[in-house]
Amino acid sequence: MLNNLNRSCIFMKRNYLIRDGFRNRVIHLCSMPKVRLGIGVMFVGLLALMFWFADVDHDSGTMFAEGFPLMYGLKFDKQGLSDDNLKFVNDLEKRIKMEPDSNAKSELTKLLNEATKEMTEFATRFKDLDQDKINLLKELLGADEKSIRSIMVKQGEALKKLQDKLDQGPEDLSVRSQIVKWRDSNKDALVKLKNKEQATLSPLEIRLNSPMTAANTLNASAYIPRPEFESGATDIVRPKLTFWDTLTKGRTSSSVYVWVNKKNPAGAAAFIGPGIAKPGVSLELASEISNAKKVAASEKVALELLEDIEGFASYIEQELKFQVDKATNTALMTGVLSATVPAGIRTLSTTYTLAGVSTTNPNYWDVIRAVVAQLRAGNLEGAVTVFINPVDKANMDLTKAISQGQLFVPGQPDATIIEDNNIPVGFFQAAILQYYNVKIYKDYTVTYGWENDDFTKNLVTLVGERRLHVYSKQNYTGFAIYDSFANVQAAIAAA
Repeated sequence: MLNNLNRSCIFMKRNYLIRDGFRNRVIHLCSMPKVRLGIGVMFVGLLALMFWFADVDHDSGTMFAEGFPLMYGLKFDKQGLSDDNLKFVNDLEKRIKMEPDSNAKSELTKLLNEATKEMTEFATRFKDLDQDKINLLKELLGADEKSIRSIMVKQGEALKKLQDKLDQGPEDLSVRSQIVKWRDSNKDALVKLKNKEQATLSPLEIRLNSPMTAANTLNASAYIPRPEFESGATDIVRPKLTFWDTLTKGRTSSSVYVWVNKKNPAGAAAFIGPGIAKPGVSLELASEISNAKKVAASEKVALELLEDIEGFASYIEQELKFQVDKATNTALMTGVLSATVPAGIRTLSTTYTLAGVSTTNPNYWDVIRAVVAQLRAGNLEGAVTVFINPVDKANMDLTKAISQGQLFVPGQPDATIIEDNNIPVGFFQAAILQYYNVKIYKDYTVTYGWENDDFTKNLVTLVGERRLHVYSKQNYTGFAIYDSFANVQAAIAAA
């Protein structure tokens, strides 16, 4: 029976003419979930009442036909119907009957209970809504400026304007671009004029860049204004090669350098009388030898770099020489004598061992004065040079003493003090440098050449090298002292 009712409703909706858009509004309204639910509950309720009152009165044995006579006499308005439509309505009248059906009653009761439960749950969701909240919802869901839709529309329009402005970029105001723009806007008119037809051209107005700024004048050129390039390249900050630069260099023309030392003197002169034999004296000779040592480094560079970058050859040559000088400086300070490495001055140095020098509260100045005294006590003459870390030199300059209530800076010792970052903090290297000999056999040279398959790879090899003698004579042993300030301070501190 429900299926027949659905078909009849569909038939009436299809054949009933609704003017001025009312039909669309009705269909749209019935399609809403809340309205559909209410109509369904109402329809189920009416059917339930119909079947309820149509049930049999078991006490009287009669049906409730008298109380609901209209249901048995249910008639449809057939005016205007014909053919299949009239036949369908007549058939529908015959099929609609008010018959007691306990199964249908139970089913409708079940549907009614489920619909009631859904309506109760739906109402529970909105039980906390007061009038203020309802008004707020109406305001948010409305169509005025305070509604969510209006706010989102405004935000969308603002975002679109911002995106359009970003995509647009700065306007090109050059004369050329303005002429191109005018030509495009008058394209049709220009074609007519070319064909000797009458046409009207819009006036050409050249806009100037006023005020002229970097943005609208330079056109993002990387070389306007014209840049100036500094010649050369900034060198790398690293420890200076102080010791190597301080040493006095000699020269020799042989890879083997030999010298002779006097050794083991014996006898002594004396005052004698006439006829007395003169006392005899003697000595021995011993030779020492130095073989030239080589220090070298190499670089490999693409030929294109040498051709394309101005001054690149000088850059890599400077770096190559620095590395050779650095290796020389390190070896001359700390190298251990071998067939290829010269003896560094530190390995030739002694520690502080002089006895008899003491003072109260010795400072670093006192240490250097005591070191000079040890060199002089060893009968070694010449200028004394002391290499110390810049931190120790600063502490020495800040040292003050008190004499009768007056502050004064200690006097300078008989030595040249040189700051050298290659000396560890708290240590010193003192020496009479004239006894540490450096003789150049082969000056530093740079050689360019090919190596293996470099020619096919367009690679060039650079070799920088130097050969030199580095030595000290046995007769001048003790010419250098390497120690810590703390050790010497402890040795000269008065008890």
